[in-house]
Amino acid sequence: MLDQLFKVFDVTGDGQINFREFVTGIAPLINLGLADVMRFAFEMFDVDNNKVVTRTEMRTMLKAMNADVSFFGDGALSEADIESIIGALFPADVPDGQGMDYSTFAHQMAAHPSLIRFGA
Repeated sequence: MLDQLFKVFDVTGDGQINFREFVTGIAPLINLGLADVMRFAFEMFDVDNNKVVTRTEMRTMLKAMNADVSFFGDGALSEADIESIIGALFPADVPDGQGMDYSTFAHQMAAHPSLIRFGA
């Protein structure tokens, strides 16, 4: 998960995070505006940075988040919980190999407020 966070912050892709990238990357986390949080979540889930989040990417990141929260003593999600979240977020007409762009992701998150609370 930290590798993905690094990729999100490293806008120039040069393998380093300069001060501007750090401040720009951390600002949405400090301000916690809903639109910023949703954009940040999308970028975190978009592991290959192709502007689409697939079920596989979502599953990978939810499992990574699970490992992080359990490390800090918070309750972890079961495999069934993770699959339930993925099932709720991905429209039935999205084939397994395809994913959601940001617009669809934001729409699906808005349709499932409990998922927004989970991610915040």
